[in-house]
Amino acid sequence: MPRTAHHRHTFPPARVLPLPEVPDGARNHDLAHAGTAQWVARTALLTRADEVVWVDGSDEQWRELVTRFTMDADVVRLDPGARPGSLLVRSPERVGRTAVTDRTAAGVVERVAESMRGRTMYVVPFLLGDPDAPDVLGVHVTDSPASVAVLRALTTVGVDALDAIGPEADVVRTVHTSLRSPRDTRPTGRTVLLDERAGVRTVWLVGGDDGSGVFEALRAHTDDRAVEVTLLRVHGDHGTTTVAVTGRTAVRLDHTTPGGQHVELLAAGPVLVRPGPDAVVARALTDGAVVPVTGLSPRSVLAADVERDAVFVDTALDEDGDVWWPGSDDDRALHLIDRHGHYLPRGGDPAAAGAPDATVAVRLHGTTARAAVRSRGITVDAFVVTDPAGAADVDALAALVGTAMPISTTAWGGPAEIATALDGLPGTTGTAVAAPAAAVAPARREVAA
Repeated sequence: MPRTAHHRHTFPPARVLPLPEVPDGARNHDLAHAGTAQWVARTALLTRADEVVWVDGSDEQWRELVTRFTMDADVVRLDPGARPGSLLVRSPERVGRTAVTDRTAAGVVERVAESMRGRTMYVVPFLLGDPDAPDVLGVHVTDSPASVAVLRALTTVGVDALDAIGPEADVVRTVHTSLRSPRDTRPTGRTVLLDERAGVRTVWLVGGDDGSGVFEALRAHTDDRAVEVTLLRVHGDHGTTTVAVTGRTAVRLDHTTPGGQHVELLAAGPVLVRPGPDAVVARALTDGAVVPVTGLSPRSVLAADVERDAVFVDTALDEDGDVWWPGSDDDRALHLIDRHGHYLPRGGDPAAAGAPDATVAVRLHGTTARAAVRSRGITVDAFVVTDPAGAADVDALAALVGTAMPISTTAWGGPAEIATALDGLPGTTGTAVAAPAAAVAPARREVAA
C-alpha cells in the first residue's frame, strides 16, 4: 500500500532526540540509538500509526502534549489552582487482563497489524531507579495518552533516560496498543504477547486505554528483580522504624495509628530488596505509586501527594470540576459528573459515578527520606505480610531477607490490621533488628488481631 499524507511518519532528523553535546566526545548518539530508532520505525509501519511523537521529558513539550490530550473528551485537565499538573482520564472501555504468550511472528502480526491506524504513537524512553545508575532502562511505545501520563508520573522519561541507553545496554522494549487489529477476531481482553523475532525481545500489550498498560510494561521491565511492597516510615515515642508492607493496601493507612504513631509513606510499587551482611536494604524503582482511590481518605498517608502531578483514572467530577470518589468528601456528592462525562441523575448512587476500580497515579514529592529510597536505598527494620497465602509464603520472604528480620502477618491486610501490626512491632531507632533465629519462626506465623 503506498504511503499517503494520512499515514505520515515523522522522526527526529539525524539524532533520535536533540541531545546535548558530549564534551569529551565519548558517546556517539547516532550509533547508540540507531537500533532503537529502527525498531520504532518498524513498529509504526506495522501498526500504521498516523504520527510518531518522541517524548523528551521537557516541561515545554509536556504542556503541548497536555493540550493535545485534552482536545479529546476522554482526558480532562483539572483545575490548576486546586490540583496543579493533574489530569483525569476517562477510559472508553474497561477490559479484563488475559495473559497470552505468542512467540510466533504470524500470531503477533495478526493481533497488532494496523491497530494504531488513525492514532498518534508516542515513544517514551524511561528509566527506573537512580538516574545516575539506573536499574532498568526501557522504551515504551503507546497510542494511549493515559499511558504517557502515568509513565511520566512514575518514572524518569525522555532525554535523561535515552542518554543512559548505550549500544550495549540491556533494554526491554514494550508496545501498548489500546485497539485490536482489524484482523483480530478473538475475544476482547488485555492480551500480553511476547515477540522474539530477529533476536529482539518485545512485549506487546493489547487492549485498554486507561493507563493500565503501564503496569504491565513495568512488570515486563522489572521481571523478577523487584517485589511489590509499600515502604513506611513510622515515628513514635520509641524512635523511627522503617517497615516494608506487602500489598498496596498500606497506602490507605491514616497518618496516625491507633497507638499514636505517625506514619509516612516513602514508596509503593516495585522495590528492590537486598539482604546485606548487617541489614536489609530496600530501594524504590519508581518515583511514584499507582493506587486504588476506593477508601483513600483525606487523612491517608497519600492525601497530600494527590494534590498535584496526579493522574486520576475513571473517577467522577464534582460541580466545581474537582475529582470526587467515595470517601473523599461526601458533602460534594450532591451534583456529580460521572466517569463518562454525564451528570448523575437525581436519586442516583454517587458511588456509581466512578468506576469501582478507579485508580490514581501519583508522583511522590518532598522529603529527603523519599529521595534516599530511590537513590541509595534505605535500611528496613521489619516486614509486615498482608493476607499470607500460607506459611510457605512467609517462609519464602524470611529466606530472602534472612532470619534476623522480624516479620508480622495480618489475617486480611486491611488498613486497620496493618496499623495494629505496626503498633505491635518492636521499637527501633532506624537500624535492622537482630533477633535470635529460634524466636523468629513463631513470630512469622503470629496473626495480628
